[in-house]
Amino acid sequence: MPRRISIQDLKRIATDGFASTLAYALAVGDDIGRERALRILANLIGKRRTAWGRRNLRPEEKGSDAIAALTLERQYIRANSTPGTYEPSNIEVVEKSPRRVVTRHRGFCVVLEACKRLGLKTSDICPIVSSVSWEMAYRALVDPKITMKITKLRPEAEYCEEIIEVK
Repeated sequence: MPRRISIQDLKRIATDGFASTLAYALAVGDDIGRERALRILANLIGKRRTAWGRRNLRPEEKGSDAIAALTLERQYIRANSTPGTYEPSNIEVVEKSPRRVVTRHRGFCVVLEACKRLGLKTSDICPIVSSVSWEMAYRALVDPKITMKITKLRPEAEYCEEIIEVK
């Protein structure tokens, strides 16, 4: 009988994969500049998120406001999270209007875990890799003027806080 893979093993495998990708991007950054290399990685992730949204969002899930961006993010995370790690309760919505959404994330995060593994500060990685890639998808699928910024990051804070705004 095949051995069942535990959630912890799946988290470790996902973290190993992203840590390797991030380490490679940082090594490339030694030649072309760290921020440029991280922006290239963010661009690739953003293209993946955009393509996924075009293929998978139902018409009723599409829109042109901050709530539509939140829907995209939630659906993408639900579909692409490491199996067994997505819990809707780990994403708290603290403000929700068509112009602005504020969320707090407390669940498993492969970027956070990869940063810990590599001895990196999330504040050096997430504002580029996460914000840029989500903004790219939001602008392609929701509104070209939408912005996303991260105002709090783990492990310094107890949650990661994101603000999505339509200007």
